[in-house]
Amino acid sequence: MSPLARLRAGAAFLCLAFGLLPGPVPRAVAAEAAKPAVVAQSLGAAAAAARLKARLSWDPLTGSGVLERNGFRVSLALGSAKALFDYHESLSLDPPFDPGSGLRFTEASVAALEERFSKAEELRRSRFSVAAILIDPGHGGKDSGAVGEHSIGGKKIRVVEKDLALDLSLRVYKALKARFPERRILLTRSGDSYPTLEERVEMANDVDLADH
Repeated sequence: MSPLARLRAGAAFLCLAFGLLPGPVPRAVAAEAAKPAVVAQSLGAAAAAARLKARLSWDPLTGSGVLERNGFRVSLALGSAKALFDYHESLSLDPPFDPGSGLRFTEASVAALEERFSKAEELRRSRFSVAAILIDPGHGGKDSGAVGEHSIGGKKIRVVEKDLALDLSLRVYKALKARFPERRILLTRSGDSYPTLEERVEMANDVDLADH
């Protein structure tokens, strides 16, 4: 046996010993994977990675590799129907196979991986999204806030802080509703009323939020 052959055999033994490979691919599995119909309904490694918008790192020596996308990764092995998603979750997939022309993935396994990547990305987005916005116009009712006068064309106009706060808040409310229809946009007051500071805090704490 040549030194290279001994190196390959030793590496394969270590991978099997530490559970990094599923073991030799059964002849029935290899024969099934080599059928023209199965090959026709599969994608080459580069095409599968492009479809998934993922980066594939594959070691032909051990017959194992990793698909990475947006910080998530799937560990796979040649002939194994089990893959490991993000270091902890076991996935059941059609095994990657090599009919003699290079590594391939079935259409079904690529679709399953796309769904799992998308779900993980959606969950991560939900953890950092703003689902509700509560706008609190200051003052109101008996609390006028600052009061002043402003001259326009020689005519004096009384300016009240509570009115300015409400007018601006209503404009922001309308703009946010139009820009983010999927979010809940709320107001502590929509007229000349005076919720107490405690009531305003309770309104914020009572907003019902989903997980994350």
